[in-house]
Parts: sequence; C-alpha cells; structure tokens
Amino acid sequence: MSDLISLFILSIAVSLDSFAVGVTYGMRRITIGWNPLGVITLCTAITLLMAMGLGNAVSHLLPLDWAERLGGIILLGIGAIAVFNNFRSRRQGVALPSSSIGESQRKTAKSQPSRPSWLNWYPLRLILDIWESPMAADCDNSASISNLEAIALGFSVSLDSFLAGIGAALLGHSIWLTTVIISSMSGCLIYLGLQVGIVLSSNRLLNRLSYLPGILLIILGLSKV
Repeated sequence: MSDLISLFILSIAVSLDSFAVGVTYGMRRITIGWNPLGVITLCTAITLLMAMGLGNAVSHLLPLDWAERLGGIILLGIGAIAVFNNFRSRRQGVALPSSSIGESQRKTAKSQPSRPSWLNWYPLRLILDIWESPMAADCDNSASISNLEAIALGFSVSLDSFLAGIGAALLGHSIWLTTVIISSMSGCLIYLGLQVGIVLSSNRLLNRLSYLPGILLIILGLSKV
C-alpha cells in the first residue's frame, strides 16, 4: 500500500509540468483534441518504458539496497534541482508557470550558444524547442495541436519524467503499473490544465505551486535513501 501511495505522489510530482503546459495553452486558447491528447499520453508511456527498462537493467547490476538508495538519490537530485531553479528564478524576478527543469531554464536557454550540429535534426530540435517553450508546439499557428504536433509535445513534456522513471525502476516499482499511472496522470493533468487556463487571467496560482513538484520529489527521495 505504501508503494502505491509513493507511486501516486511520484506521478503527481512529475506530471505537474503537464498541468502547467495545459494552463498555458488554455490561457492562449490553444485547443488539444482527444486524439492528440491520446498521442501525448502514448509518447509519455513510451518514454517511461524506455527509462524504466534502463533503470531495471541497472538494478540487476547492483545489490537491492544499493539500487533503492540510488533511486532515492536520483529523485532527491531532481527535486533539489527543481527547487533551486525556482528559487533562483524568483531571486532574479522571473515568474515561472512550470515545475520542470527545462521550463525554469527558459530564460537562460535563449542566451546560451547555439546547439551542437547533431541537435539540429528537425524532430529533435523541435522537441527541445517545445521543452524550452511549450508554445513552439503549435507549429502552424492554428491555435490547435494536431496529431503530428502532439508527438513532439508528448516527448517534450515527458523529458523530465525520464530520470524519474529510472529512479522509480531502481526503487522496485512495477514497470507497467508505473507507466500506466504516470502517463495517465500526465494526460489527465494536461486536460485539467486546459480547463483551468481558460478561466485564469494570470499565472499567480502556478507561481505558488511551482515549488511543489520539487518538494514532493525530495520527500520521496529522502524516504528511500
């Protein structure tokens, strides 16, 4: 039962970025239909399966207690980085509507040198652009996310879940159950975010919640170390 509660908290922590993306789209009146939403959920599931497969392979190379501690350290590290980046951004006077590491680096990403040439492959470049700024997903400026655009958006919002998926596998969570719960939570929170974004006139609520995912991950990590 405790493992299920831990998994549920983890799913909320790593999916709140999806909620923030949904709110952003809702406020900009960008719609996501049921089919694109399903595509986003599927892409998240694929990313988690790969991450947990890698984590499961690593866990077989380590003693059980070491694997669990490593998984806890990974979650602790992700949470600490997220909290630190939110704190630093607030010190700089930047209001962030998202919990992800990528979102918290949105401002600095624009001032960084151009990416290596191998990152200029269009599909990969688009995913990274969306990771830095979700509005980039609406490539044709149609105010609607198509199935093709949903693929890039899905892999972008699941980038932050990759390390969390590795950590979850090291902690011994079921690969299939974790994938289903987290990917479903991501899809649900995107939809909920869209509805909330429609009625929000500012991002103050999201600013208050920006520390929550990092804190949840730190608590989960500390409980396993």
